[in-house]
Amino acid sequence: MRTLIKGSERKVSLWAGGSSSQICIYPADAEYAKRNFLFRISTAVADSDEWSDYTALPAVTRHLLMLDGSALVKHEGQYELLMQPYEDIDIFDGGWMSKAKGKVRDFNLMCREGCQGKVTVLSKNGELPVETASHRLLFCSEGEAYLLVAGERIHLQKEDALYLEPAEAVQLVLGEQAKVICCDMIVK
Repeated sequence: MRTLIKGSERKVSLWAGGSSSQICIYPADAEYAKRNFLFRISTAVADSDEWSDYTALPAVTRHLLMLDGSALVKHEGQYELLMQPYEDIDIFDGGWMSKAKGKVRDFNLMCREGCQGKVTVLSKNGELPVETASHRLLFCSEGEAYLLVAGERIHLQKEDALYLEPAEAVQLVLGEQAKVICCDMIVK
C-alpha cells in the first residue's frame, strides 16, 4: 500500500505551547489520545521561548529532530542537549520528565513497545534499499523531491509524505536544498 499524505490535508491540533500536525499513525484506526498506537509520526511548532513540558508517554521511545530553530531539551536526571536543525536526533524514553525551550518546528517519531524505529535525514540523491523495515515513511521537510517506487514516479512538496506498507525500495531525486526524512519501522 502506498499512501500520499499532502501537508495541506493534515489535521492540526493545538497544545499549550503551539501546535502539532499528525503525519501518520499505525494502526490506521489508532488514536493518539487513547495511546493505542504502535507508532506515530508528527511535526510540531513551539511558538514560545518559555519552557514547555513534554507529554509523559511511558513505554514509548521518542525520536526528536529539529527542523527550524534551536531548542534546549532537558531530560531530568538524564542529560540536556542544545538541538540545532538537522544536526541531532534525540532518542529518549517517553516516560522521562522532559521539557524544552525555544521557538522551533520539530519532527517526532514515537514507537511503543512492539515497534522499533529509525530516523534518517536524506539530503543527497540515491537509492534507499529496504533492509528489515516493515513500514516506511518519507517526509519532505524542505524543498521538493521526486521518488521512484516500483516504476511509479511520486512528487513530494514541502510537508508532503509518502507512507509505504510494506516498506519498498525507493529511488530518490532531491530538488535544490531539499531534505527528506526517512522513517523505517519494524512492527513485531
